[in-house]
Amino acid sequence: MFHHLQQAVVSCQEAAYPTVVKLPNNHLICGYSSGGGANISGGTHWSSSTDDGASWNYGGMILPPQQDPKTANSLRLSLTREGNILAYGQRKYLEHGTQFGRCPNEAVFCTAGVSSMDWSTACIIPHSFACPVEVSNPIVELSDGRWLAPAALLSSPERLGEKVIAWESADKGASWENYVTVMADPLGKKGFFEQKVIETEPGIVYAFAWTVQLGSYRNLPNSFSFSEDSGRTWQGPFEMELNGQTMTPCWLGGNNFLLIYNYRNQPHGIKIAYVEITGSHAKIIWDEFLWHPQSARQSDKEGIRTLEDLAFGLPSLIRLGQQKFMAVFWAMDQGHCLIRSMTFVINSL
Repeated sequence: MFHHLQQAVVSCQEAAYPTVVKLPNNHLICGYSSGGGANISGGTHWSSSTDDGASWNYGGMILPPQQDPKTANSLRLSLTREGNILAYGQRKYLEHGTQFGRCPNEAVFCTAGVSSMDWSTACIIPHSFACPVEVSNPIVELSDGRWLAPAALLSSPERLGEKVIAWESADKGASWENYVTVMADPLGKKGFFEQKVIETEPGIVYAFAWTVQLGSYRNLPNSFSFSEDSGRTWQGPFEMELNGQTMTPCWLGGNNFLLIYNYRNQPHGIKIAYVEITGSHAKIIWDEFLWHPQSARQSDKEGIRTLEDLAFGLPSLIRLGQQKFMAVFWAMDQGHCLIRSMTFVINSL
């Protein structure tokens, strides 16, 4: 299914949670947290590639951690039509501990011009929710010029991810006076993690999420929702026949998507599904493994033998050509957390 061209390490500095943007000159910029691996304890950095991900060069810091009060941050990258890079994510306050859903945090973003890569200080998105938030998707610039900043509400230990919202800005981040609900279970039994939002055509916006049962956090079939009025109102969520984590879309045109996601049942690894979405129905055309952790590639090991078997995540996908793609994700390798990139061709597209 996949013709692998090359693999590379973007960063090996206890790094995690990467995203990539492709610049108008075809250079690639990868942003990622560095320090603490998956347990974020540092700031967000960036590296660049001029050869479709065959090699990477360290660029610098996007947002450093603070010492007083002690913070860490993890930001996701997107590109505006004006040629600016947005880095959006969460900054958490470590003096209150690091437990997911209980560590106070705030949604912040930084900006930089692609020519200078000189990053602004962090701008806080103000809101009235009395709970932490989970930010997994970059800011989405819509065709009408508005920005959407998605987040999941971590309302309480029993209701983590009960609602996915998106703050709206009509003035390029100067103010965020409104928010919309992107996903919420009308029965109040499901939670939605690691939300991903993408505009496909002008006014058409899709959202995808890893879905769990609230309270027990047992995995459920994943969900999607969509908007036909530029994200102002949403239909769904609707169930999909996929059961994975961090489901990141790459739009292929028409009703067709590639969805890259973590698969943590056996055999575990990172999978890509080709999906056709018509209204509330998602048809899985094919669903194949792109990558397995080291233990899954060794025939002398059975099952989950080491922590590293399951220590990988946040895969995302960008299109480099008609059939050429690149995936980035974090993974543990010999005790260290690093960012990998994989460039490959899908001949069937």
